[in-house]
Amino acid sequence: MVRLFKVIFLLILLVVGVSFSSWNSGSVELNYYFGTQQLPLSLSLVIAIAMGAAFGLLGSLGVIIRLKRQVMKLNKNLKSAEREASHLRNQSVKDH
Repeated sequence: MVRLFKVIFLLILLVVGVSFSSWNSGSVELNYYFGTQQLPLSLSLVIAIAMGAAFGLLGSLGVIIRLKRQVMKLNKNLKSAEREASHLRNQSVKDH
């Protein structure tokens, strides 16, 4: 069922992308430091969105790594506490 929703979502996304591309087929001039380039407007927007996503990911990479490290440390502490609790339970049973 989830797979069907994914396929439907991708088809809708494809239709929206094709219609967006056809509505924005005009050409724009992209000026950058080393020259200029004529690109379709839709391609320019897709490139801008992709670059924004990439820069956003790079900007948050430090936080992601720090949180992953914290999760690993907490999991290690949890396993240690579980081993200690299991050991204490077994010791308590043996004493009675």
